[in-house]
Amino acid sequence: MIFPRGKIRVKPVRFEISNITNLATIPRVSGVYLFRDSKDTVLYVGKAGDLRQRLASYLRPGSFVLPKTGLIMKPAASFEIIVTATEKEALILEALLIKEHRPKYNVVFRDDKAYPFLKLDIKKPFPRLSVVRRRAKDGALYFGPYPSAKAVRETLRSISSLFGLRTCSDRSMTTRVRACLLHQIGRCSAPCVGAISEKDYADLARQVKLFLKGRTGPLLKILRSQMEEASEALEFEKAAILRDHIYAIEKVAEKQSIVAGMHANWDIIGLARSGDVSTLAVLRVRDGVVQGQEIHHLNRVIEETDQEILSVFIRQFYQESPVPKEIILPKELDDSGLISEWLFDTAGKTVLLRRPARGLKCRLLEMAETNAGQAMLSVERQHEAWQI
Repeated sequence: MIFPRGKIRVKPVRFEISNITNLATIPRVSGVYLFRDSKDTVLYVGKAGDLRQRLASYLRPGSFVLPKTGLIMKPAASFEIIVTATEKEALILEALLIKEHRPKYNVVFRDDKAYPFLKLDIKKPFPRLSVVRRRAKDGALYFGPYPSAKAVRETLRSISSLFGLRTCSDRSMTTRVRACLLHQIGRCSAPCVGAISEKDYADLARQVKLFLKGRTGPLLKILRSQMEEASEALEFEKAAILRDHIYAIEKVAEKQSIVAGMHANWDIIGLARSGDVSTLAVLRVRDGVVQGQEIHHLNRVIEETDQEILSVFIRQFYQESPVPKEIILPKELDDSGLISEWLFDTAGKTVLLRRPARGLKCRLLEMAETNAGQAMLSVERQHEAWQI
């Protein structure tokens, strides 16, 4: 079964709850089920390896063991089932349907804040560095996400002063007849007026790529080699510019929080809970460098276990967010095998789910959990202030 982007087009089979007298009509196969009210609004979406067994827990008289089940069934008028070939397909389809319908009784990842990225469109002759709120599959390079607009602006300002990549629009570049003020103050190489060749500009773009990946070691090696070549060729002005460039990058590198080897590519997820809301802190480590942290919230968490919350969050969060090599978690997931398969299909690479017991990853996980708790307290204080 192939699930298209956008709205789900798979045709379900519908049952009226008032007419269900024989549960044997429900097949014992994997799939997804949707409960709807009398107005046809989706109340809840779930998945199951055995649809008949799962739905029996809702439909048999006296089966409302959990309060949440009663909340769902009280307004429910009908339900639909969609049969899938495997449990993995059910897992994928459930996440897509939750995203489409945002049902009242599902745990839903809600975060209006879109964290910013830096986009470098390497397909163009003179790539522009710009700030965007969403990644797209357009062949461009995306770096981030950054924890705030301030953080991404500061990074963009540093890159402009260090490397001189243009930040102007394509239209502005093609219509400009004089170099702009940024070129005059040394923050743009002015490809718009031919002040730099396409080859030299491509070299700058490659340097920016290394810088944004946190690979300052290889970058500094390249620049030192260029400085030596310029000095040997008696191009002392160029050598002096490169020397200043190297010094500036070294100062920036000192501020980077390097926590692991350059191949470390991790997301560390910390979890905190209060009432029916869970807060998750995602600490990102890329190429061994801590690149920032994101805070997200899951609403409608009533009876779900920590493992269920983490599973729901991963399936919703990584539909849009870049997938790392490893995801560090505070709990082992009950459906880790299915999640790993889905992440492999999504990212095209093996993604490890780990719950560390000791060492660096454990310390970073403790940091993420502390930050999640602090973010939860902040939300609670704001809510208390609104009640006054």
